[in-house]
Parts: sequence; C-alpha cells; structure tokens
Amino acid sequence: MTKAHSTKETRGVIPDKIMIDDRPEKDNNRTEVGDFDSDTIVGAGKKRAIVIYVNRKIRYLIVDITLKENQKR
Repeated sequence: MTKAHSTKETRGVIPDKIMIDDRPEKDNNRTEVGDFDSDTIVGAGKKRAIVIYVNRKIRYLIVDITLKENQKR
C-alpha cells in the first residue's frame, strides 16, 4: 500500500500579489480616468470565462464572455 503524497495547491495562485487594502492611496481616490481594475472568472471545465474591466473614476464597466479558441458562439 502506498501513501498519497500531499502537495501544495498552486492553481490560481498569483505570485507577489498586492491586496486591495494595500494599494496606493492615489489609486483609491479615483482621480484618473483610464485606470481600470480587472478580474477574470473561469467556468467549470475551463470552457468559458467572464472578463470584467471597471473604470473606477467614471464607473464604466466592460464585461466579455470568452470561449475556447475552437468553440463557436
């Protein structure tokens, strides 16, 4: 009987990430148009993803649904 090896989970880990609470104060003030925050949500089976961009100054939102390269909408 062999023992299962436990390994540290590395999927979805962002190296050297900066938490939102630790961002520079100038970024929290929303003084510049053109600075976007972004996020990506990957669906089950990695078949689709939602990509979100937000301009915090003017509160402009861009959302896109992406597919795998070989999939059609």
